[in-house]
Amino acid sequence: MALVKNPLMSVEATGTVGGITFSMTSAGPVAKTKPVPSRSIAGLRPRVRSVLGYLSRQWGLLTDAQRQSWRDWAIAHPGTNKFGDPFIMSGFNAYIMLNSQAVRLGFFGTENDLPPADPPVSAMDVLTVATGGTE
Repeated sequence: MALVKNPLMSVEATGTVGGITFSMTSAGPVAKTKPVPSRSIAGLRPRVRSVLGYLSRQWGLLTDAQRQSWRDWAIAHPGTNKFGDPFIMSGFNAYIMLNSQAVRLGFFGTENDLPPADPPVSAMDVLTVATGGTE
């Protein structure tokens, strides 16, 4: 960002010309490159958003007993954060986490109304089985 004096041969300039945005700030008139939106809707983002929206609507259709089962499962199966510390997620988060993985693996339309009896396998377990027992 550059502080400018008499931008575009005028007292004050605002707007974008040739990829340079002119604006007034508390420091005075400034010129900077035109901002580019950081959030593009490309790749998997639209699909992920639609799956999360779908699963959120499905959560709303569950009975209170089914929701309580998910809450109980979440308490019994704490997750770990990026530092390795345990945390208890909500029943809603557990439902979304497990069912979004099921949808991602191709089980769309077979959402679990009740949580699994055993914790899900880890990615390392899947890799170990896929590679025939070697890591």
